[in-house]
Amino acid sequence: MQRSLITKSVRTTPHTIRTTIASSPRPSIAVAVTIVALMILGFSALSMIQQTVAGQVDTIQPEQEEEYVSSSERVAGQEAQRAAAAPEPDYSSNSVSQRLDYAHFVPLTNSPGNQVKLLLNYSSLDPSMTDAPINAVMEVYAANQTLLRTTSFPQPLLLNQSGEIQLATTFEDELLNNITTRTMLTDGEKVIPISNTLETRLALGQNISDTGENITGTN
Repeated sequence: MQRSLITKSVRTTPHTIRTTIASSPRPSIAVAVTIVALMILGFSALSMIQQTVAGQVDTIQPEQEEEYVSSSERVAGQEAQRAAAAPEPDYSSNSVSQRLDYAHFVPLTNSPGNQVKLLLNYSSLDPSMTDAPINAVMEVYAANQTLLRTTSFPQPLLLNQSGEIQLATTFEDELLNNITTRTMLTDGEKVIPISNTLETRLALGQNISDTGENITGTN
């Protein structure tokens, strides 16, 4: 009986060994498959990163050179921004007071013609009108009260608390010896008067100052 048990044990041992050897490659195959899958995923991730970096590089725009802006253009732009940001002013005929500081009607020395020039001093009577766009208009009449010319600024000015405005024009008619000017300040569109009107009579060759000579004022 003992011999039989030994024989059975010997007979069964090879089977056990064969089973272990036959089944042992299965985990190795799984590990190999896992490694291959990780390698594939790694290559895919690297490719995606390269594409992302390439896309980011492509979106970078070259720097543009800044356009040169002169100081006068910069000031004009700042004034335009101030005017745009300011609330709509309430224009009225009593917003500004003006007076004549200087006027002449004289021949020009460096070119033909006779020049009419006025210097006006103004004061704002309404603080809320500060920085409001305004203009100045000068009408020039002949001795018979025929309107000869109207002069103003091509672009609006910004109203300060006080300031000086110059208006000038030139006539080449040598027979024009006496003129009358009427000046007023208006809104930026030259439609609404916002100041008193100054009327000044000038003869050719005459200079006057703020003494009041030959000047009358109307409201």
